[in-house]
Amino acid sequence: TPNAFIIILTMISYVTAPIVAFLNLALSGGIQNLLARFFGGGGNFKRTAYALSAFLAPMAVVTSLVAIVPVAGGCLSFPLGIYSFILNVRALKASHSLTNGAAIGVLLAPSILVIIFGCLFLFMSGTSLSSS
Repeated sequence: TPNAFIIILTMISYVTAPIVAFLNLALSGGIQNLLARFFGGGGNFKRTAYALSAFLAPMAVVTSLVAIVPVAGGCLSFPLGIYSFILNVRALKASHSLTNGAAIGVLLAPSILVIIFGCLFLFMSGTSLSSS
């Protein structure tokens, strides 16, 4: 029955959600730590993960509560995203003694790299199609 399926799916999500959250924190903390070190930061993974978890845990609760409200949830998601970005910059500054610009660079570097490689891929695939 559909109700049994929903109950089973809910139970599975209760088990997997904390595991996924932990893996997400470890992965994003590791990437941000490596990039912060590249940008001249003096912190380590432990400090980075602690600083990230200090704002990510409450932000996840607030985001979940806001998402329940149909119209307000959609309106508040963008400001919450901006606020989360600002908190992430502050966490990197504190854990690695970075400047504002370096911390913003740490956060924007993965997106910029994806855009560059995507453009290169499109350029290369376009030139190989036109030459054949």
